[in-house]
Amino acid sequence: MDALTRTQLGPFRIEEGIFLEEAEALADEGHLQESLITLSDALTHLPAITLRPGKEDRFRNGVQLENRYFEAAEPLQGDSKVRVLGNNGDLVAVGIILPGGERIRADRVFSR
Repeated sequence: MDALTRTQLGPFRIEEGIFLEEAEALADEGHLQESLITLSDALTHLPAITLRPGKEDRFRNGVQLENRYFEAAEPLQGDSKVRVLGNNGDLVAVGIILPGGERIRADRVFSR
């Protein structure tokens, strides 16, 4: 074997990618942002939960919040990671549901 090409990684397929030269050309034209996926879309393998209004700053500052401050499509299970969205749909953080599923803490927080 002389070469090996990865054609897919998770939900991302090689056909959906662009070459570095294409990215540079798009950047020069001011259109690179349009061809990129959002960080939230890159993390779709994690279930999404939404923070209730008024709690985003506390969560961003490291306060563990009870799960009643989140809206989730499915029941939350302890020791799992989730995408934490603000009420506008933007990615706030990757959160960790703590054992017992009653509280959630931020693992990685993203800038606004």
